[in-house]
Amino acid sequence: MVIGASGIGFAVAEGALAEGASVVVGSSQAAKVEAAVKRLGDGASGGAVNANDEASIAAFLDTAGAFDHLIFTAGDWGSARFVGSLKTWTSRRRPARWACASGAR
Repeated sequence: MVIGASGIGFAVAEGALAEGASVVVGSSQAAKVEAAVKRLGDGASGGAVNANDEASIAAFLDTAGAFDHLIFTAGDWGSARFVGSLKTWTSRRRPARWACASGAR
């Protein structure tokens, strides 16, 4: 799962697909998601998500389903809220494990 549908996020999704992964891309801008999914082709899906809104995050995660890796590259840097929402979401679903890392510019 890649949060960010252009720039670094798109490049990460493209690289993951090249290695045989399926990817889910997300962005607050639905048009960017649609364009990214179209460019990425088979194995890619996505949806709009506001990384600063807990209900939007939960809906996106519910729609996306299970995932092995999460890469957060969204330009609005709502990563703290996203990680908090991810913890709440995963605690209700009791996955085997998950991890998230984010970096700063």
